[in-house]
Amino acid sequence: MKKSFVLIFIGLITNLFGQVKFDTLSIKLVADGVYYYHVQEKNIPWNLNFIKVDLRNPNIKIKTVKAEDKLIGRETTSSMAKRNSSDSNLVIGAINADFFDGVGIPIGAQVSNGELISSSVAPSWTKIGFDKFNNPMLGRINFSGKVIASDQTNLLNSVNQTRSENFMVLYNSYNGSTTQTNEWGSEVEVEPLGSWIINDTMKLIVKNKIENSGNMVINTGNAVLSGHGTSKDFINNFINVGDTIKLIINLQPGLNKLWEMISGFPIILKNGVNYALKGYAEEGGSASFATDRHPRTAAGISADSNYLFMAVVDGRQPISKGMSLIEFADFFKNIGAYNAVNLDGGGSSTILVRDKIVNFPSDGTERKVSNCLLISTTEQMDLSFLKITPDSVVTDLNTKIKFNLTAKDFYGYDKVLSFNAVKSELTNPAIGDFNNNGEFIPHTIGESYLILTYGSISDTAIIKVQQGLGVNVIENFENLTGFEVTTKGIDSSDFSYEINSDKFSEGSSSIKINYEYTYQTGKTYWIYINKVIPVLGIPSKIIIDAMTDGWNHKIAFVVTDENSEEFAFLTNTFANQNQHFDSVYADLSNPIKILPSSVFYFPISIRQIAITLGNDRQVGATYSGEIFLDNLRIAYPELTSISRHDIKTINYSLEQNFPNPFNPVTTIKFSIPEVASNANNPNVELKVFDVLGREVATLLDEKKTFGNHEVKFDGTNLSSGIYFYRIIADNFSATKKLVLLK
Repeated sequence: MKKSFVLIFIGLITNLFGQVKFDTLSIKLVADGVYYYHVQEKNIPWNLNFIKVDLRNPNIKIKTVKAEDKLIGRETTSSMAKRNSSDSNLVIGAINADFFDGVGIPIGAQVSNGELISSSVAPSWTKIGFDKFNNPMLGRINFSGKVIASDQTNLLNSVNQTRSENFMVLYNSYNGSTTQTNEWGSEVEVEPLGSWIINDTMKLIVKNKIENSGNMVINTGNAVLSGHGTSKDFINNFINVGDTIKLIINLQPGLNKLWEMISGFPIILKNGVNYALKGYAEEGGSASFATDRHPRTAAGISADSNYLFMAVVDGRQPISKGMSLIEFADFFKNIGAYNAVNLDGGGSSTILVRDKIVNFPSDGTERKVSNCLLISTTEQMDLSFLKITPDSVVTDLNTKIKFNLTAKDFYGYDKVLSFNAVKSELTNPAIGDFNNNGEFIPHTIGESYLILTYGSISDTAIIKVQQGLGVNVIENFENLTGFEVTTKGIDSSDFSYEINSDKFSEGSSSIKINYEYTYQTGKTYWIYINKVIPVLGIPSKIIIDAMTDGWNHKIAFVVTDENSEEFAFLTNTFANQNQHFDSVYADLSNPIKILPSSVFYFPISIRQIAITLGNDRQVGATYSGEIFLDNLRIAYPELTSISRHDIKTINYSLEQNFPNPFNPVTTIKFSIPEVASNANNPNVELKVFDVLGREVATLLDEKKTFGNHEVKFDGTNLSSGIYFYRIIADNFSATKKLVLLK
């Protein structure tokens, strides 16, 4: 847009109504020849959105749409816009249109693609219409029609109306699948030679005929002429199958070859003069309808007929009180209209730009209406930007990845692309491929760039296939390196933390937290253990061992994902064991969004362990205690049989037994790499020792194949205490501690 035009428009709208001060919040080119404006007046206040359309632009198409494409039917404006939009004919703007009754029948006339939807035209009401070349009209019209066959003429009394005595009625597909008439007539099915049109002579071929019968089927694209009495005799005597007959439907005064028309009430701007009060008086209605402030919708045309204006003012809300017809007419005059008609308002008022409702309907949600006025373009929207989401992602051998693609066109609007519409390339094709739904199917561990190209634009994402196995310790709390512990609701003088070597579940220490606070009504008291810990692959659980003072403390893990968005995961049970360490875990399949718009993607990093302190809520009571945490670990899901074959290298590993402490049975898991298995299945020795190094049990002493294995250890015959279990396989040896607590 030229700068001078913007400045002229802002100056014009600022001076609107003298002392009223409008702010032009935005002016946006949405397609060649179509501008969208957002305007506010903050003192009254008013919130307005309008579209200015250059009718001379050859790409622009004007269309009216009937809800559900039926005379009886209601549908939202956005739904009508969506189902009439395509890549070759993109809907870029829409407003609701005519007033309607309870079942969605419009009060006035509507013409869509040259077809009259109903001859109940409300002749005293103002219409706005267009021919195929976007030439506009705005005024009041009357209906008339005739059928010419065998040089004989019969009146066409109505369209899609009840057939009365001696009437000839035209029924088209807007009436339904049949004419719904009784047997006291005759009917012929007719097919147009060319398109349907108003205010011109049409030629029709007679395809079928039934005499003394009714309820004829209306085939798509065709229509049915139905006659009763004298009109029935006309059909019987002068119309036969195979004949070419003529049909003339007039809506006068109006455009020749009228193509689209919608009705409103009343005219508010006439030949550049505010006509709102005269308009409602001439067309009917109450004074309060014209003078009270309401949400409004209207359409207008410029003096030279080159521009169409479609506007909505919001109302019945704190942001906008709505306008009277007089105020709305002044607004249209000042934005450049010469003639304008008010359309259905109130809760129906809706304006759509591209695929987004840009106003605030007073119902709070979009209302279903009878019909709408659409602006579309055949302009080819060149895309200037392509975005892959996520742009960096981690998966494992069990999990497919679905990528979403968004492109922006030259005007900055989003276009959703299907994966099949773009060219895809993996720089490391061995790691996987894509199915017909655009999902990435991993094949083996590795990393690859994904390059997607659409025309001249492209974007790149990183795919990492990682595979964690079993349960892995990621923090053993042997020191405080990297940790920061904070609180909420607890004074710093009543709080401390340290590494403790007296109580632990693994290794030689745990983290100990001391706290004290006085409970106040409605307050929640928190302890936060902060440290960023990256996590490999796609784990299924985060597990931690806790021993506390017996109150019902709740632990949550706060993580950041691939997009650095935060999510929380709650543990499965309270941390309330005061005699021994107990394992609590959080299932990673149900992230809690910190921000509602967040989308969860792996990989993750644990950022915080959050503890909600438990108490019995005695106001004024002082609560103090100790919390010990140890052995933070990650559990991975079991591999499918297919996935197991896709892992080329797995290290030897010995996992921490679970549960721990236990009574009397616990499970010990370990892994054997494929390279060892392929060469020669290694002998695996797994034994348990007491604290003095004496062997108390041999759990395994045999050859084992590649993969993950587990054994049960039953300590029924042993006394409570600390024990150690050791694995030896090839050159690999590892020892871990377990605690039997009876």
